[in-house]
Amino acid sequence: MIQNKVIGVLTKINETEHISIRDGKTLDKKTCLVKTDEQYPQEIEIEFTGNKEHMLNQFAEGMEVLINVNIKCRSWENPQGITKHFVSLSGWKIETHGSNEDKPDLPATTEQDDLPFS
Repeated sequence: MIQNKVIGVLTKINETEHISIRDGKTLDKKTCLVKTDEQYPQEIEIEFTGNKEHMLNQFAEGMEVLINVNIKCRSWENPQGITKHFVSLSGWKIETHGSNEDKPDLPATTEQDDLPFS
């Protein structure tokens, strides 16, 4: 499995999907779109599944994020016998990045401070 990082701005956070898999079990999946900031920006879909889908709940559209992803590939053979391959990015860690990071709130002053030194 290949691990990588995606840095960009969250442009869309989708609702959680409940996908039936087998034996009456379901898989929770939540996806987001991240727009990269590079010479040729891309909008990349990243999925969070299982116990990781809740990670997106503390983020909002417009936030700059860094997402650690695994690159996965699955194959499927259609009824005509042709094998298709599907690649997906599966997020396993997300954190704020760049301009969102916590910065101390400094009081805005327009008057000169009364400091004993210059």
